[in-house]
Amino acid sequence: MYAQDIQITSAKPEEVRINGGLRQQTPCQVSVVRGDIISIGEAHYVYNGETKLHFTQRNQFFLVNGRVFGREIYRYAPPFKKNYQCLSVYCKIDSSLAEYINSLSHLQVLTMRRAKDDDVLHIKENRSLKGLDLRGSRITNAGVMHLQDFHGLTYLDLEDARPDASGLVKIAYLSKLKYLNLSFSSVGNLHLANLTSLPLTSLDLMGTNISDEGLRYVAQFRNLRHLNIMSTLVGDAGMKHLQKLDLYSLSLWRNRVGDNGIYALRRQENLHSLDLGSTRITDESLRYLPPNIADLDIEVTQVTDKGLSYLPAYKNLQTIALKRTRITNNGVQYLANIAQLQSLALWGTMVDDEGLRFLHNAKNLRFLYLSSKRISDNGIEHLQNLSQMRTLYLLNTQITNKSLFHIRNMKNLSVLHVPGSAIDDFAMEEMQHLQYLTVLGLNSTKVSSLGMKHLRGLTHILNLDVSNTAVDDAAISHLQHLKTLTFLNVLSTRISTNARQELSIHLPFCYIMGN
Repeated sequence: MYAQDIQITSAKPEEVRINGGLRQQTPCQVSVVRGDIISIGEAHYVYNGETKLHFTQRNQFFLVNGRVFGREIYRYAPPFKKNYQCLSVYCKIDSSLAEYINSLSHLQVLTMRRAKDDDVLHIKENRSLKGLDLRGSRITNAGVMHLQDFHGLTYLDLEDARPDASGLVKIAYLSKLKYLNLSFSSVGNLHLANLTSLPLTSLDLMGTNISDEGLRYVAQFRNLRHLNIMSTLVGDAGMKHLQKLDLYSLSLWRNRVGDNGIYALRRQENLHSLDLGSTRITDESLRYLPPNIADLDIEVTQVTDKGLSYLPAYKNLQTIALKRTRITNNGVQYLANIAQLQSLALWGTMVDDEGLRFLHNAKNLRFLYLSSKRISDNGIEHLQNLSQMRTLYLLNTQITNKSLFHIRNMKNLSVLHVPGSAIDDFAMEEMQHLQYLTVLGLNSTKVSSLGMKHLRGLTHILNLDVSNTAVDDAAISHLQHLKTLTFLNVLSTRISTNARQELSIHLPFCYIMGN
């Protein structure tokens, strides 16, 4: 149930008014919008300086922008005051706001952006917190020192924080902590030695100076299931330490790991997700992958068609990312033999129309990502019987209207992107056959306002991108019927400011991005 005709007007906290009555006293979600305007709900529109608010049953509450409403806004929503489970604060915490936060006895997760060390001190009296997100706050030792008082924390995000060893040791007092994010922080190898007593199941060290020696300490987190060490100093020698862990997911993107390192992981029987993008692996690594691998990223590596010949042996393999590799049409033959294949990314490879011919029997394929001038209508024709397809990206290809005639047979398609292609208004008629579309990307195509009338039958559409097209004000009469839209991109079109404002009245819960 939604509240009706709720509005917050005026530019000063003391003048804020809420007009209208609530149908139901349930928690609400407040989302950040542009400038100094706060919107409560899943969506909004801004017209003549007023913001229409849309209340939902989600118990999340965002405080943004101390300048306009900021710390004052919570005083004007008394029906929602004490029941929040999630709270995000994007302004400085003073004693008044701290008192309010500490009074939220049901609060589970608190997010504080741009927080200062003292802000952590102010909210430490809230004993119900299970999660604390301080990403981007640059918390130092002084702030981390206060964290030891949050004994119930199971989730802590300190991305970009700046504590040293004396500060990080205080995290060891959080005896229930299971998720810890230290990405892009100043953490080093020896810092981890102070934390090995924690019952962590997930650890994120992306963008830190952790090296092979640091993985010696990581291996002591015996409950660890998810490890992200992207863009660190780790190499082959560090992989031997990970043999002691029972990992489910491992991200090694942009590291110094090569074939020897992957060989060391070959007995990780429960490892399902492995990101080897931008590493030093070759075809040899694909012979010795963990036996139950399901999700594999090998983009921007030296892998060739020969390496792909090893992949059909992995019976649980479902997702493969091959962006910017040396794969050719011959390699696609091997991919087609992977029985459970559901997601395939072939951006920036040598694959062309002939290669797509091998995918015509990939009946389980649900997600396909292609970006190449080598792809044309002839290639898309081979895909028309893939009835399970849910997401199709065709970026900067040579396809024309003819391809849409083939794509319309993908009755379950939910996401379709065809930017930079030659499709025009005549192709839009085929969209009527794709009744489950929620996302449609037509940016930089030849469509115009005339084609928009064919989209009126898309009753599930949420996201529409017609940027950099010839769409003009005449499209408003058609777009206004897409009542399910929550996002519309009309940048670099011929739609005027007045037309956008008119459309926002018809689509009050749609964010319209324009010039």
